[in-house]
Amino acid sequence: VTSCHFSGLYIQSSDGTFIRNNTFSSSGDHGIKLSSSHTTVIDNNTISSNTDYGIYVSSSENLIVKSNSISNNNDGIYINNADDAIVSSNTVEDHGSFGLYFSDSKRLKVKKNIIEDNNGDALFLSSNCDNAFIDNNTIKNNGNSDSGKALRLYQVDNTVIYNNTIESNDYSGIVITSSNSNKIVDNTIKNNGKYGIGVTNEITRSANNTIKDNIINDNKDWAVYVNGIYTKVINNTIKYNEKDAIHISSEGARTTVQQNTIEDNEENAIHVVANNALIIWNTIDGDTNDNAILVIDSKSSSITNNTIEG
Repeated sequence: VTSCHFSGLYIQSSDGTFIRNNTFSSSGDHGIKLSSSHTTVIDNNTISSNTDYGIYVSSSENLIVKSNSISNNNDGIYINNADDAIVSSNTVEDHGSFGLYFSDSKRLKVKKNIIEDNNGDALFLSSNCDNAFIDNNTIKNNGNSDSGKALRLYQVDNTVIYNNTIESNDYSGIVITSSNSNKIVDNTIKNNGKYGIGVTNEITRSANNTIKDNIINDNKDWAVYVNGIYTKVINNTIKYNEKDAIHISSEGARTTVQQNTIEDNEENAIHVVANNALIIWNTIDGDTNDNAILVIDSKSSSITNNTIEG
């Protein structure tokens, strides 16, 4: 299906549809548009060079989007108000803006996708995409020097980001904003143009997020930037970053930094500006241009049982 004036395929108020082994290209709107249609499967299609989104979904629950090739549209996939969607094993590349954009969709499963060479946020969960599981994706070469996070959560709670490879993106690796009780676990995050991981605030503060068991290497700015309260940074390996390995800002009160291995970062290994931080059982090795641990303008922080070598 090529060169349609509107969408290549539009399905509305139709449940249980299979869309498989098609090509949708050069449409004047979306490649596939799906509205109020539940239990739909979009499988093994080639979707390219459409004017807007490759796949656009609204108000459609129990959706499966798998094994599609989606490229060179303005944006890749947009899914809104679609609880329990599964998006897996797709290749999403070469878009002028977003790769995958989700909003108001709970219990998402986003796994085993290759997301690369998109100019905006590669994978973005916005507003009420709670209880998602994001695992085993490869996200690389996205964004530009001023914007475009590899993986972004905004006002999202209770989500797990597990075992993803996030590398060589022009801007930040993972950024979570105004989001609570999320877990960032066992990811490889390297060679990104700004932060490896950032926990930030906007309308509300981020709180109770956990960053654990990740490899965070060779990023151009702070490897881990904490601006949310009650953050836990535990058992990560953080090496060769161009600024602080862990930077806890004045709004990052009651952050715990525990059992991390920190080597050869160019500024401070751990830089604390927040109150009530706990720095315990970390191993800091190798050269830094500044300090192993720097605590400034902080109250009631505790620094115990760390090993500093090199």
